[in-house]
Amino acid sequence: EVERRVVDLLRDYAARKGFAEMDAKAESIINRIEERYVNGIGLPVEDEDTSDVAMSKRLVQENDCGFMEALGSLSELDSALDEAALCLQHTESYERFIRHAVEEVTRARELRFINKEKALQSKLNEDAENKIDDGDNNTKAPDQQQQQSATTTGNKPPAKIEILPEITQLNDTVAEIGGHYSGLERILLLASMQRAFLAALYPDDTNFSPIAILAARDPNSPGSRALQTSIVEECLYAAQRSTQRAFATGHTGTACAAANFCADTLGRALLEVLVRRSESSTSLLKGLVGGGGGGM
Repeated sequence: EVERRVVDLLRDYAARKGFAEMDAKAESIINRIEERYVNGIGLPVEDEDTSDVAMSKRLVQENDCGFMEALGSLSELDSALDEAALCLQHTESYERFIRHAVEEVTRARELRFINKEKALQSKLNEDAENKIDDGDNNTKAPDQQQQQSATTTGNKPPAKIEILPEITQLNDTVAEIGGHYSGLERILLLASMQRAFLAALYPDDTNFSPIAILAARDPNSPGSRALQTSIVEECLYAAQRSTQRAFATGHTGTACAAANFCADTLGRALLEVLVRRSESSTSLLKGLVGGGGGGM
């Protein structure tokens, strides 16, 4: 009865939040983002004039692959996933508590049988010793007497009762919600990384910082004023948040899915964007060096 009520509550929660519909929408957005950044199509605003910050931000919002229109803002989806992760965490804790209780009941049955057998064995051995003391003619060796008394009980260990199936309806429901959760966590990671990619296209002091290694050596040395973008830091932070939240659920499938898609996304999307940016910067530097070679 408890399991049925919990399953009904989880299904009602998933239906009210629309996880299935959101996951279906997220799949198409994931394909668009990966097509843009992984397969080398590139950013649609790379050729735009980004000197106007307001115009650049508008271009960023317009080129989010339909994320905001389909799923809302990043903060809204992040809050929804926080709530879903907490729900999965409580459900997983309840599941582990129930299974621990079942294991304790099974162990108690086995211990009760062993204790009863020991008591009966002790009584049989005592009766056998009393017969020997009374001059009983059945004078077998002590080892033989113990073996005979052990077989006279005739009791067998209790059959194992399946109190709780290995896979329950609650497990299936949690796995279904966990699948939708993993899909939404993946699109949140990709959208967060996309925001970092797009934000680096327009000049903003919040997106750049001095290279700490060069600045620490000599503030006046060549290259000490070079800047680095926050793309890598923002992407790693988004991946860390996704994996930590997924592992906090305590659900094995959800945690494994998060670890897999985070590693895959960082290894493909982020690496591809950094390679393209490096190639573009190298081309610009070659042009500057070639154009001003006489002065250098």
